[in-house]
Amino acid sequence: MLVARDLRKSFRGKEVIRGVSLSLGRGEVVGLLGPNGAGKTTLFNSLIGFVSLDGGSVELDGEEITHLPPHERAKRGIAFLPQEHTLFEDLTVIENLILFLEFFTDSREEAIAKAEAL
Repeated sequence: MLVARDLRKSFRGKEVIRGVSLSLGRGEVVGLLGPNGAGKTTLFNSLIGFVSLDGGSVELDGEEITHLPPHERAKRGIAFLPQEHTLFEDLTVIENLILFLEFFTDSREEAIAKAEAL
């Protein structure tokens, strides 16, 4: 079971996730609805580890995984498949990662560090 408790995240002073809690069973299919900019993608990215949280916790089968990097979460079975093909063919793999991560970090340096860690 994936359990998230009191998740919080802000970007440049704007709160995009405020106190979100949820429980998802293995194989359970759920829908997350909301208008553009409501924080749906940020929530998913925080569950898979692409976005570091300002507060709250994420557990998988009773194991605290809040601070695990995405590749460690993936080893445990947490993954995310984007709806559309979003890679830029003229960029290298690491350049694509940095570009993507810049949307979810506070600085380019943080995005580069996270991409290199992957």
